[in-house]
Amino acid sequence: MQARYFLSQANGMLPADPSCPSCGPGYLFYATPDQRANTGMYATQVVSDPNKTSRVLIMNELQDAMEVWDNGVASPFNPPTENIVAWLDDFFLRTGARRRIATRWTYQGRTYESKNCPVPIPDYSGLVYPTKDWKQWIVLNPDGTIRFTIEVPKISPQSSPENGEIGEPKHMKGQPLHIMYGEGSDGHRDDCRFFFNMNSGQLENVELVGRHW
Repeated sequence: MQARYFLSQANGMLPADPSCPSCGPGYLFYATPDQRANTGMYATQVVSDPNKTSRVLIMNELQDAMEVWDNGVASPFNPPTENIVAWLDDFFLRTGARRRIATRWTYQGRTYESKNCPVPIPDYSGLVYPTKDWKQWIVLNPDGTIRFTIEVPKISPQSSPENGEIGEPKHMKGQPLHIMYGEGSDGHRDDCRFFFNMNSGQLENVELVGRHW
């Protein structure tokens, strides 16, 4: 629909290349002033092919998120390995790194860094980190500004959020890329798994997973 609308406003095709008059008119259309100004026309588009699903780089996504370690070395989030424990053992042995001290990423050509060590939201629309008391998640925009804060939810009349913990933000395989969860407590039960929409901050689901002790 966007492409059809775009082309419907076309003001004619570009002229032939002066160096090759016989080549005929160009393949591209003139863009209207509004089209030239609207750099986000396709910012939410995702393309799939028959063989695999692939994300198109879009303008509102962060890029190149890296974990920064205490010796200045940087490593990628979710390195391509089937054995993360072995990968980390080898990484620590090779580099001498011991402690993560920051997260670094780029957005629209600019580099950002946060000592709060946020993790990227899987859809790359921002980042998130828990507060030290595990009471809140701070959700960041790709430019490092705060999008909103997520707090321990009240899920029943017995809930006491001020006594609860929200847990560490994680993504579960098979879940939409904008959904993350934390395992913690609502202040009444300590076996809560909270699922949040990272675009809106809304609590999407709660699982009471039970404990085996």
